[in-house]
Amino acid sequence: MIDKIKNSKVIKNSGWLIGERVFQMLLTLMVGSLTARYLGPSNYGIINYVSSFISIFAVFAALGIDSILIKGLVENPNDEGKYVGSALFLKLSSGMLCLFASNIFMFFFERASELIFIVNLMQSISLIFKCYEVFDYYFQAHLSSKFSVISKSIASIIVAIWKVYLLVSNSSVILFGLSVSIETTVTFLFLFLLYKYGKGPKLSIDFSISKSLLKNGYHFIFASLMIILYSRMDKIMIGAFLSEKEVGLYSAANAISEMWLFIPLAIINSLQPIILNLKDKDNSLYLKKLKQMYFIVFYSSFIMCIFISICSKLIIYILYGSAYLESQGILIILIWSGIFAVLGSARGVWIVAENLNKYSKYYTFIGCIINLCLNYLLIFNYGVIGAAVATLVAQFVVCMVAPYFFKKTRKSVKQILEAIIDFKDFIGKERIE
Repeated sequence: MIDKIKNSKVIKNSGWLIGERVFQMLLTLMVGSLTARYLGPSNYGIINYVSSFISIFAVFAALGIDSILIKGLVENPNDEGKYVGSALFLKLSSGMLCLFASNIFMFFFERASELIFIVNLMQSISLIFKCYEVFDYYFQAHLSSKFSVISKSIASIIVAIWKVYLLVSNSSVILFGLSVSIETTVTFLFLFLLYKYGKGPKLSIDFSISKSLLKNGYHFIFASLMIILYSRMDKIMIGAFLSEKEVGLYSAANAISEMWLFIPLAIINSLQPIILNLKDKDNSLYLKKLKQMYFIVFYSSFIMCIFISICSKLIIYILYGSAYLESQGILIILIWSGIFAVLGSARGVWIVAENLNKYSKYYTFIGCIINLCLNYLLIFNYGVIGAAVATLVAQFVVCMVAPYFFKKTRKSVKQILEAIIDFKDFIGKERIE
């Protein structure tokens, strides 16, 4: 059994991804928490307030083609260069358009705050270089995520050094806003060099492939936008209805609640190419691996949620200090929304495999409307706690309720529930490889 685990490509690939996230988490513990303490809840709130706006434009920059790209790479190994090149061209173009759009929008939306506009300008540069994800997905499709891990880790170290310099030199919040752009730029450069000198296929642009990516990806643009709206609009609405301080408190709790997600997401990213490849080869094994993925994702998440809920106050105090202790209640609520978020990400593999992309946008739209309405009602009455409750309810609806409204996606909820309560498929003879 030990030999099988050692030789499993998925285990090795997941190990690299989990290792990278552990490394990122340690950097966050050492540098991110110091940054939050230095900036204080108000300035920390500005950084996260702007980040929430940028994340909306990042959806359009991504074009919804990520899962479609991985599927294309898996199914068309002889055309990998065309798929990577076409996706890179599309994302670079959309990234530049979104950079200009985000700054024009912020100029009119936050006309009274020059500081917020400048921070937005600094962060929006990242929209161009987020196209590094194209190379990341290429390596994922080959279960070679170690190249992505190396690149992202180097970028994180450079940004950590940059932030330490800013802390030592008592720098303005504006320069902290540039950090995410530095990270994406460095990651892009390293991944591009690793792809080029690692003998990746020659890049070329195929307009028929580009058209196909856009045609199939627009479903995911809408779905991703809905997800971003109900996961980020809370910060925007808190900033609009309350203050930057409340945004900072909420952001601190949110950052901790998302810190553990790298474990289930690494497993999902590693299993996705395997499951997609099995779809047309062995339907029985395909369904079994799908349930195994749901099982691992749910129980790894459940254990982490229990631990963080119990230790929430201590974790906040250690990471952010006494100024952020008010965010304990927010954290306890938000942490449980993560289970439904990662289960939804896992089901995304099934959605792509079954070519049911269009349904994603329908039930995420339902979740978005519920979240926005609840945020509007609950923030006025319960403050930031109300925003956390709205997020939890929305995540649950999208994952376990909305798919029941559509006949073709109804079975996905049943698959998830069966995977959680039925241990047979997990402990069977076949291993995940």
